[in-house]
This record gives sequence, structure tokens and C-alpha cells, in this order.
Amino acid sequence: KYQPHFISGHVTMTPPSYSGRKKKSFTLGAESLTGLKGSSVVLILKSNRPLKKGELTISPKSADVHEQTIAGKITAKNEITFHWDIDTHARLSIMINDIQGTPAKEPMKIIQTLAPDEKPVVSLFEPLPFSLATPGIKIPVAASIEDDLGIKTCDFHRMLKGYRSRSVPVEIIPGNADHEVKSELDLANLGVMPGQILELFMEVSDTNPDLTGTGASDIARIKIISEDEYAELIRART
Repeated sequence: KYQPHFISGHVTMTPPSYSGRKKKSFTLGAESLTGLKGSSVVLILKSNRPLKKGELTISPKSADVHEQTIAGKITAKNEITFHWDIDTHARLSIMINDIQGTPAKEPMKIIQTLAPDEKPVVSLFEPLPFSLATPGIKIPVAASIEDDLGIKTCDFHRMLKGYRSRSVPVEIIPGNADHEVKSELDLANLGVMPGQILELFMEVSDTNPDLTGTGASDIARIKIISEDEYAELIRART
């Protein structure tokens, strides 16, 4: 009767702005405490007794991250509120003291899980992994891009084997999670010559500000042949 204990808890989680996800609220225990890195958490706990203070201890599962203690704020007679950001997988421990300083019998334990931000995936369908082409034709380009949150940029890289690559931005709708790319590559404008090998690939980045969310397609290689070589190939096939 004279020892405080937890009656209920309410969580409000605000994902980082780059994710495009909406804020959500739930009763503590109704779902897991899982969020992207940088998610802001507000936890409101109610007790059977008027409260004096409370502390939240965040114990990361990784030994490389230091333990953190956060003091709660008394927001009503029987209510205490904690604010923190999700940065890592961790074990949370909350202890409260009533108005007379009496501690709870035992701390509340919560598992905090860091939700992964997957790298974007880009698949280059056209051109094929290896193909032949004459210097004056236009090559169709087709690719699909997927990400769990949203794409920020897409670049189409072109390079002659043995030379530095050159990239051109691909027009996308920033923030969309899925994209279909269709265009064509005019070999005449590139000035390629028979005997050269042109290598192509796409590189995309997502909206993660840590710059870790990048993905690249497989490389497609195009061997440039002369019109005479192409004619010889046609004769051989027929």
C-alpha cells in the first residue's frame, strides 16, 4: 500500500524525419519498443502513489556504447514522463520513488530494439550483363529500384574499360520507395569505337542521413563492334 508500483504506461514514438513515417502511440506492452535510429520516444508512466522522482537506465547490448541514465519529469501527482532517442539495441530499466522517497519493489524492465534501415536494391534489366552493339545505335535501359523507406538519388554510371566512370543523374521522385527506370543510351553521342567495352551500372542512395544506405546494380558490359563485324555475325547465324 505504501510502496509505489507501476499501474500503466503510454508510449509515443516519432520516427526521424528522413524516414517519412508517421508518429505512433500505443500502450506499453501492447507492442514492442522498436524504432529506427534517431526515433524520439516519450514514455508516460502512472503509479499508485504520488511520485517524487524516477530514473531510466539505458544499457546498450553493445559493449562499445556507454550506459545512459535519464531523470524523469513529474508531470502529474502520480505520473512521470521520460524522453529519449533510440540509438541502439538496449535493455531499459526504470525505477520510481514515491513522495516519501520509498522505491518500487523492483524496476520495470523493457527491451528496446533498433529497427534496421535496409539498403536500397537496384536491378538493371537492360542492357543484358553482356551484349554486342555497333557505335551508332541506341541502347534501351531499364531498371527497378526498391527501398524500405525512400530513394533520395539515382545515378547512371558509364565507363569505358580502363577509364574513369562518368555518371548522370536519373530523374526520380525523391522519397518514393519504388521506381521503374526506362530510358535509352545513344552510343553515337558517346563517341565509342569498335573494340572498346562499355560498362554500365546504376547506383542509388536512400534518405538515411548517415549515408550508409547505398546500393548498386550489377555491371552490364557492351562490346562495341563494327558494322562489318555485325554483318558477319548475321550471316553466320543465318
